[in-house]
Amino acid sequence: MNPILTVEQAKALDRLALEEYGIPVSTLMENAGRSLAGKVIELLGKQAGFSTERAVIPAKPARPAGGAGMSILASPPRNPSPPRKRGPRFSTIFRKMVYNLDSRFRGNDSFRGNDRAAWIFCGSGNNGGDGLVAARFLHQNNIPVVVFLVGSKEKFKGEALAQLQKVEEIQIPIKLMSDFETLNKEFKLHPPQKLIVIDAILGTGFHGEPRPPALLAIKAINDLKKNHPGKVTVLAADIPSGLNGDEGFTETEAVRADTTLTFAAPKQGLTVNSAQAYIGNLEVVDIGIPTELLQSVTNNKSS
Repeated sequence: MNPILTVEQAKALDRLALEEYGIPVSTLMENAGRSLAGKVIELLGKQAGFSTERAVIPAKPARPAGGAGMSILASPPRNPSPPRKRGPRFSTIFRKMVYNLDSRFRGNDSFRGNDRAAWIFCGSGNNGGDGLVAARFLHQNNIPVVVFLVGSKEKFKGEALAQLQKVEEIQIPIKLMSDFETLNKEFKLHPPQKLIVIDAILGTGFHGEPRPPALLAIKAINDLKKNHPGKVTVLAADIPSGLNGDEGFTETEAVRADTTLTFAAPKQGLTVNSAQAYIGNLEVVDIGIPTELLQSVTNNKSS
């Protein structure tokens, strides 16, 4: 029987991975983000004619042979694609009009001159960190990416902040939710053939009613999908934001994903009937959690 995790068991899994196997959260986050990036490339290959043979598909995480402190981080991608040719630049006036951002958040446009792109909505927790890792690997594979921060940069802490800093270092465009409407108007004028939206806003530990800016981001994702049928595909990281990880319901609104990529094992809330309208296709991916640890945690109801 395949294991199913409660919210508390999912938290225990991360903690015990470090305590008993020496696997830090940063490694699990790296593997989760690589899996998200690989799924985006797969979706673009299926739906937009993108060649997955040319892309650098993130390697599957290796399992430790045993003992604490062993690294399970997947090997770095090999033979990267040649650098992406940049499309035509916006004029200075138009760039200021569209972005109106502090200089550290400016970057290349994500869709003009491109037939495929990815927008990643990232909360300030570990779920957002997974999305930021995905942004890095998509950027490596020459997929135009824009990251939307759901909340101020000051709220990012720990591993999520570390991943945000890495994204800044390689100059992936970073926007705030206050910039969404302006960029959305530009999207309507120059839509790509395919846009993949990653929901990495709220993780499995969320419960209650989503509040702004998370609620605004959830509505923005759902509106994109509704208003651009066939062009926008939504991929949820671990669980659709706004969904209760144990009960599978939402008190107001949740992301309506086309695919949910859940990590290590399905979360209990994803298996109930009320969640089916939000999760789309449910796929479980291995992020390097040892099988014996996963079995131990799911068998221990008090975890």
